Amino acid sequence: MKVNILFRDNDTLQDDYKNVSINNLNTTIDDGEVEEFFVDHIISFLPAEHLEDFFNLVRTKLKAGGTLTIVNDDIYEITKAYITGIINSKELSQLISQKSTFTSLRDIMDILKNMNMKILYARLTIMEFSIKAQK
Repeated sequence: MKVNILFRDNDTLQDDYKNVSINNLNTTIDDGEVEEFFVDHIISFLPAEHLEDFFNLVRTKLKAGGTLTIVNDDIYEITKAYITGIINSKELSQLISQKSTFTSLRDIMDILKNMNMKILYARLTIMEFSIKAQK
């Protein structure tokens, strides 16, 4: 099973994935059932103190060899874009105004490595990162 985790009602649904609200993840998905998780720009909305709990829950739902793909804003890249003039203060405000947590590729890689997840790839693009890890 492939699962796209949703945070808000207006999050993008992914074709070929079971789209599951983060609030229902523990009750609708059995442990070890998921082949692939897709987490698209939702970890910024979780309180920082809940990030490790979230990733631990996701890890328990993954099959052995299952993968977790995360796409999210990268605070270092956003800051760099602002300082270098790629974005202005209004755009910066729009990017960060509703977020609870600001993370970076390095932060998430550290969490996943501490959970003994194997990093398959990690990429930075303008203002965001993507990372794929395997259980």
